[in-house]
Amino acid sequence: MARISRLLMIVTFPTVGVGCATLGNDAYKAARPSGSPHGIVYVADGAGDFRATSEALRSVLAENGVPLEVRTVLWSHGYFRVAADQLDEAHAQMEGWRLAELIAAERRAHPEEEIYLLGHCAGCGVVLAAGETLPPQSINRIILLAASMPTNYDLRRALRCCREGIDSFYSTRDRWCLGVWLRLGVIAGARYTPAAGRFGFHPVIESSQDAVYYSRLHQHPWQPEWEWAGNNGGHYGCYQPEFLRLFILPLLNRNVRP
Repeated sequence: MARISRLLMIVTFPTVGVGCATLGNDAYKAARPSGSPHGIVYVADGAGDFRATSEALRSVLAENGVPLEVRTVLWSHGYFRVAADQLDEAHAQMEGWRLAELIAAERRAHPEEEIYLLGHCAGCGVVLAAGETLPPQSINRIILLAASMPTNYDLRRALRCCREGIDSFYSTRDRWCLGVWLRLGVIAGARYTPAAGRFGFHPVIESSQDAVYYSRLHQHPWQPEWEWAGNNGGHYGCYQPEFLRLFILPLLNRNVRP
């Protein structure tokens, strides 16, 4: 069993398509739009360091003239190392803490700046770990796309840091990456739990204050009408360009100064 676990951590699961998100000397790959940006979107791609989500969002923001800077969070174990990224929760948490330190420094330097966090698949664990560490009301919003976190993941501390809450997009059609492959992770010693990216998050409410926090969780189940925007409900549908333009940009552009 230990040998199988090591092999999975090094080799990776097979992948379907591109984009479920290398550690280096630089923490981020940044691209500034033309003109002066009014805010930053930190994007943690899914496992495997394919960077498909951040590149797609960067292109859509530029095409639509949205004055936001995209910073790709380079948190992965390395290119194509999907299993290592998905299984090593401690690593994702540490990278989230690193991200929180940089966000706090950015906030101190630019207190009026809009700051958003966006994660895809395993990258959602990174942005949530960052949010859990940041002070209350310190960022604008967290957006989760096809989160591989368990449905019972406790969002209370992450919700506390957001002025506008957390938006989570999920789909029961995501049966392959968030179904079959997560179950195969049990072979490597992981504990299987249903993924929030398939079934949504279940609120953890133990007090009236918790209910207030969870009132800022906005869950968006996949709709058949989204297919015409390129989102067929699969693991990669939520970062298709037209879907990003129609459904994600309004979440990022609402409070950006014209």
